[in-house]
Amino acid sequence: MAVVLLLVAITRYAVALPDILPMGVDPPIFLILAQKIQLAQHAARDWLPFDSAALNFPAGAPTLVAILSSICGLPVQVVFKDLMPMLGVLGTAQVYVFTGRATNATRAGLYAAMAYGTWVGLGSIDFYKWGGMPNEIAILLFLASLSAWLEESAGPARLAATSVLYAAAILSHHHTQLASAGVLVTAVAWMLSRAPYRRAAVMLILSVLAALALDGFFLVSYLPRIAVLGHTSALYSEWPMSFITLVLYMGTPFVLTALAGMAFCARRRFSECHPVVMCACAALLGMFVICEYLLPPLHAPPLRRHWVAFTPSHFLNDLPCFLAVYAGIAAAVVQTRLRLPTAAVMAMMLLPAVSAFDAWSAQAAGSGVSPDFVEACQWIRQNTSPDSIIRGNRWGQYLAWRRGEEFNLPDSEVNDDPHPLSQHIAMILAGTIPPDSSEMIVVEIVQTPDDSGRPVLWRSAGGLEVVQDWPN
Repeated sequence: MAVVLLLVAITRYAVALPDILPMGVDPPIFLILAQKIQLAQHAARDWLPFDSAALNFPAGAPTLVAILSSICGLPVQVVFKDLMPMLGVLGTAQVYVFTGRATNATRAGLYAAMAYGTWVGLGSIDFYKWGGMPNEIAILLFLASLSAWLEESAGPARLAATSVLYAAAILSHHHTQLASAGVLVTAVAWMLSRAPYRRAAVMLILSVLAALALDGFFLVSYLPRIAVLGHTSALYSEWPMSFITLVLYMGTPFVLTALAGMAFCARRRFSECHPVVMCACAALLGMFVICEYLLPPLHAPPLRRHWVAFTPSHFLNDLPCFLAVYAGIAAAVVQTRLRLPTAAVMAMMLLPAVSAFDAWSAQAAGSGVSPDFVEACQWIRQNTSPDSIIRGNRWGQYLAWRRGEEFNLPDSEVNDDPHPLSQHIAMILAGTIPPDSSEMIVVEIVQTPDDSGRPVLWRSAGGLEVVQDWPN
């Protein structure tokens, strides 16, 4: 198993370490929240100074990054960037533990981890490309809670471990709250209908109740916000996506191997697989189908029929860690039938990893942010008034810690403020109302030469300029 983890660590860090910022559209928004927590040294309640919306996004993952940043003395963006590969390693290790306990076969766990860590695009390798740290942390903790529940240990220790881990998962990501609830309801319903599993179902119910009690400080204020769901973008969060495209991006060899493992289980060719695995797969696929195909025609207004609810692709992001169990079972059955040594099976499993080439090549491009751009943002942060505005690159607002004309709130946030900051800024630039202060300016980072005639405030050795766009 150490070889598998080392292989996953090398491949993940080879992509992350050379870059100066993480990839994806999500990290700049996430890092603003983490920076706010670090600067204030307490929980954030809003998105000021970037937007006037109140905070709905669970702050568990940003708080973790802020704490690690303070401990290590590193900027939060560096902690984020370097923690993402480690989460890939920890996720692979957790797949090994979960599969071993769900099947009582460590060989199946080894092969499941190998498949998950090296074959899977969507839901494994791809997390780094879009910067899905909260989702990755939450599904890791949820899988760990199920592993603790499957452990054959004394009741109190098992209950405590399961509840604490699931409580942490709830604090990490709102989408995983929904996905895990679907998995748990499906699994408990199935097990209560089967006498041999009723005791395990009761233990799982008690663990979930204990987790909810631990998170009471958070849930008391969080649950009432469900009433404002219609005022967020959660119901219109994503363009429709082809199910086949998403499955193929997950990895064709991985999906086919997992289907073979399911067939072996159905035909009793493998000794044991806990039903929670199939319940999880069924629940996640069911929630994808409901949110992708069934909900939009029922709730969306005519002008938004082309949007789907609750980001259905995220349900498929959570699926591979459960499908990997069946991939491990398939490899274990083939090994037994062909009487192959473990080293030979692992060597053969390296070949399908080539199918993930597109996922790796997409990440090789990096964040696209140069050291000169970071330096320009630092100059803006140190030499302009706090109420100034920066235009352009999505990283500019975070690095310069200055407002933009627009701010892309997460889908979970309420966006019905009758006087949003974006409107306030637009009125200032139009001359309808006076600026917030006499020192307020609008700047933009551009490539030399800039022929617009705008005043140049700063110029880098590499050819970037900070120009004053307003007033002019």
